[in-house]
Amino acid sequence: MVSIPNPYFKNVPGYGDLKMEQVIVDYVYPLLSVLKDDLSRRYLCMCFDTRGAQQWLITPILNNALAALLENKITLASPFEDPHSRKILVNMDYRTKAETFQVLDACQVPKEDIPEAGEYLDAEPGEWDEYIRTLKDRVPICYRSRLNRSSSIKWSDGSLSHRKAGEYVACAVR
Repeated sequence: MVSIPNPYFKNVPGYGDLKMEQVIVDYVYPLLSVLKDDLSRRYLCMCFDTRGAQQWLITPILNNALAALLENKITLASPFEDPHSRKILVNMDYRTKAETFQVLDACQVPKEDIPEAGEYLDAEPGEWDEYIRTLKDRVPICYRSRLNRSSSIKWSDGSLSHRKAGEYVACAVR
């Protein structure tokens, strides 16, 4: 596997810097992972495309939902379909290494960018027990994103409305 930058993503709109906590699935680079922000909130991150540019989808995830995912109790798509949180679509241009962040409501995420309905992680029994214990040792954190309350994000359509999805560009060297 390639070396993992720290933070994995810088200046993510509404979430700040996100650091890699746990790689769940990898093949050369992390395909499904758990990221954490500076307030120890967790995010599920899925790399879904590497053709021409690398693309990820990021969603906030509560500890109990993450444990359920690792125990094959919910599908891989479930966290990405949750209508209560905004999603971040990340695109990294291979040539420039510039990352583009697009803020989306769950209904705006293209269905082809999330796992198919009925698809589970298919973890072996007990495979994630140790990690799940660390999740259950912590008090759950409410995931009201700063994004939903901030007027400091410039939306691509020029508005400052907290109810509209938008785009934010940040440059980072990976």
